[in-house]
Amino acid sequence: MRSFEELRDEILALLATTAGAARAQGAEETVRRLDRARTRLADGRLTVLLCGEFKRGKSSVANALLGEVDLLPVDTSPETNLVATVTYGAVERFAVTLDDGAGGVTARQIERHEIARYVGERANPDNAKRVALLSIEVPNPRLRGLRLLDTPGIGGVHTAHTAVTMGQLGTADAVVFVTDTDGPLLESEREFIRTAARAARITDGTDGVVFVLNKIDLVDDYGELLADLRAKAGETLGTPGTEVLVVPVSAAMRTEHLRTGSEKALAQSNFPALEQALWTALGRRRVRSLAGGALSDLDSAAEALLVPLDAEAQTLDAETDQQVDALARREEDHTRRLAELKEGRTAWRAALQDDLKKLTRALRQVAEERVNEVWQALDTRYLDDAGYLANPRRLVGKLAADCAAVMGAVSQRAERETSVVLRDFAQRHALSLGSPQIQQLPPPPVFDVPVAGATAEGPDRRMKQTRDTIFGATIGGTAGSASGTMLGVIVGSVALPGVGTVLGWQMGALIGGGIGTLIGAFVTYSASAADAAQQNQRAERQRLQAALAPHRRTQVANARDAVVDFMQDLTEAVLNDLDSRIVQETESLRDALDRSRQAQRATRETAAERRAQLAGERQAIHAVRTAVAVLAREVADPEAPAPPEPFVPTAPASPGDAAAGGGWDEEWADE
Repeated sequence: MRSFEELRDEILALLATTAGAARAQGAEETVRRLDRARTRLADGRLTVLLCGEFKRGKSSVANALLGEVDLLPVDTSPETNLVATVTYGAVERFAVTLDDGAGGVTARQIERHEIARYVGERANPDNAKRVALLSIEVPNPRLRGLRLLDTPGIGGVHTAHTAVTMGQLGTADAVVFVTDTDGPLLESEREFIRTAARAARITDGTDGVVFVLNKIDLVDDYGELLADLRAKAGETLGTPGTEVLVVPVSAAMRTEHLRTGSEKALAQSNFPALEQALWTALGRRRVRSLAGGALSDLDSAAEALLVPLDAEAQTLDAETDQQVDALARREEDHTRRLAELKEGRTAWRAALQDDLKKLTRALRQVAEERVNEVWQALDTRYLDDAGYLANPRRLVGKLAADCAAVMGAVSQRAERETSVVLRDFAQRHALSLGSPQIQQLPPPPVFDVPVAGATAEGPDRRMKQTRDTIFGATIGGTAGSASGTMLGVIVGSVALPGVGTVLGWQMGALIGGGIGTLIGAFVTYSASAADAAQQNQRAERQRLQAALAPHRRTQVANARDAVVDFMQDLTEAVLNDLDSRIVQETESLRDALDRSRQAQRATRETAAERRAQLAGERQAIHAVRTAVAVLAREVADPEAPAPPEPFVPTAPASPGDAAAGGGWDEEWADE
């Protein structure tokens, strides 16, 4: 498999060559479309989400992967819902985003040495400074084309962090999930992975999620843990464990290597294996996510450029006036159809908007129903769970994570059904349309509830519990005394008739009464305590229901609004693309008609010369389409062998050669 950089450079060369041919033909809209495709490909970044349980070492793993000792903070507070973004930049830049506590945020530029002051646990305990985001730009070549997101710990007592991480899943092209040798994969981790798989498109290949088993330097044998992680990860993702990418590493040993240069520490860290596996996997995903769209734009541009060339060649080759007239009528009919489509844009725009509005209503209803289902689970399951009642933040995190998964599923449905609407529209109007670039719907906002719960304890409750305990002790003592007396009389009479009977009666009453009192008090106190616990749980359940009710309405409303805003943006993008394609085809057909008319006036000698020129121009464009087809197959199957001699366009010797289909745009060539 070739690297993404090799494929990208070849596609950029094809884009430049095709843009040169488009300029030579005066196809301005095609040039603009190719320019946009080139910008998306050149500037496109793959977003990698780094996540895992708190204190598993994911920030240390990120630092080690980037070849940095202390870039990302590793001692953040468990209370810090911090997301750190790391991207490539020509110079170092660091900034923190602070939450003012009233719904507003403030960005502040800082220096590298100030990072710990804002996000470290010792300098910022319990995130007193309300840091929400750390933004880092560094001139690290490993970050070219990548955007790394280091998210707060998920699961366990910090399940509220899961919602923050879920909110970032919509932008993720791949997930690196870090666990360690402290123990097997936790159920909270498996639950997150399952939810993440529903919320983001990370299971479209075996490289969508990479598992890292950290801290292998702390155990003698991690083979069993590695096998367990692979098996559980595969089961969670619905993938055979043998296909799950799991790499054991030691971030600590890699850090030691970075500090000392020790090759032994590097070998013990196993980071070379992780880097090879991770960069290869990310390269495959970059190819699929970024190169495919550029190839589609390239092919449609080449097709548009061939239309006038083919029309001119067919006119030159026509042997009768009838054939010439038929060709001209065909082009005129096509041009007239496009003109009618352009002039009647109000009608077809309205029709397309109606189709997309129907889809919007359906998606909005689905989002509303699914979010309501999440909140129904609150009443039917979650509020019956003592663990959630004891930890309301964990409950809130679970609700937010489930809602994020819902919005991810709605996003995927929006992508599928929008493609169907556009395909049907394109077929009705004989237009060539690409698939829209659909981003993820944002998850509902994270919220919190007061942690202090209701309690059934109080003076009245304690007094009642005391009365119940005394009453139980009295009853138990009476019953115990009676039972002891009977047992003592029987034993005493058998052992020593007469005197023994009296002693048995006295000792039995004393011992039986004491034991009965203790048992009665214990049983009554336990029952009273159990009743108090049940009342506490009922009170907490009612408190949480009341506290969360407004958030339920807000979450449902936000889901509806997010779908509407999302579809409005998508509709606008689709309509703009349609306008652009109509302009592109109109330019192509106008050029075809002009060339056909010129060809009709050509003499035998000039026609022969022009045929030779056209053959060269058409051959160059066909070469582009052939190269695009080869690259498309390679993008679809990255494991396929590269073509032995891929088509690579070369810069022409002079600007005049651009008319023959070659030619770099000077702006592009400089880059």
